[in-house]
Amino acid sequence: MKHLLLCWFIAQFAGLLLVDRHASAQVTGSPENIMGSFIYHFTEYLSWPENEEEKSFRIIILGDSPLLEPLQYIAAARVVNNQPILVKHIHTPDEIEECHMLVVADELVKTIEEFLDRDELKKTVFITHSDNALKHGASINFVTEKDKIRFEINRSALELKKIKVSSQLLKLALKVI
Repeated sequence: MKHLLLCWFIAQFAGLLLVDRHASAQVTGSPENIMGSFIYHFTEYLSWPENEEEKSFRIIILGDSPLLEPLQYIAAARVVNNQPILVKHIHTPDEIEECHMLVVADELVKTIEEFLDRDELKKTVFITHSDNALKHGASINFVTEKDKIRFEINRSALELKKIKVSSQLLKLALKVI
């Protein structure tokens, strides 16, 4: 069953990469594009506390992350819960504002604990691609295993933020803590 779910999940990502035939020539199966697709599809398996004032789904990239360009591409082509996706790039934790997802660049992962409890991040999924990032407070961490992109989930961090995670997503995770 887990194998079937993983195949379905990968097929969904492949469909994202073929958004239109002109753009598909620019998209490759690079690790950054794959992780960007994963991030977009995570939104289908995560449920945030409702906020009727939200007019867009906000993703902030903190630091120099190779995920900026793939996420900007996805934001131009897709929506989340009928809301446009806004991707913002910032350089320091002082610039952080309310968002649904915060992608933290490798060089800043160890600083997550410093801004983890900020009011504007109470409903934010922290996403990283770094060793032991779940221990620093990341909600979802990408890992490379045998040349494949996988992910780990910090379920307790998500539950503290009242973000519900689908059992299907948990089954696909390499590790759940």
